[in-house]
Amino acid sequence: MNAQTLGLLNKAERAIAATESLLRDGLPEFACGRAYYSMFYVAEALPVEEGLRFRKHSGVHAAFGARFAATSEMDPKFHRWLLDAFDAVSAVRVVRDELSSKIATMSVEEENRWLRSGEIDDPKLRRLMELAVQDQVHGLESRGEPSRGS
Repeated sequence: MNAQTLGLLNKAERAIAATESLLRDGLPEFACGRAYYSMFYVAEALPVEEGLRFRKHSGVHAAFGARFAATSEMDPKFHRWLLDAFDAVSAVRVVRDELSSKIATMSVEEENRWLRSGEIDDPKLRRLMELAVQDQVHGLESRGEPSRGS
């Protein structure tokens, strides 16, 4: 096994450990990304071992599908899981960005009223928004800036 393949497999193991830790800490939206990367690193390692390199995730996805799933060298469900995980991470990112945009225009008091308003009925989205508010307040404080509403 070449050094790059071994490095990718080691990264996959660390991503799995991070996923488990994030889930234990009640942060499934962040665990989703680490779970995807654990699959991605393995999917990337297989063609890398054969001397193939890719610059984009889509290239890895396509090569893994064509070389390992389509030939049934590996169960095609693993390719489907990789693509589904990528879609899930993308969806979380879109929701996070939309919420961040809305939150960025609000004062901390407005954010808190909005979070408590019941307008958001999905517990995962509510948790994501609460984390976004915390990140914004802590991010401003860590840069020495006063938090909005101060």
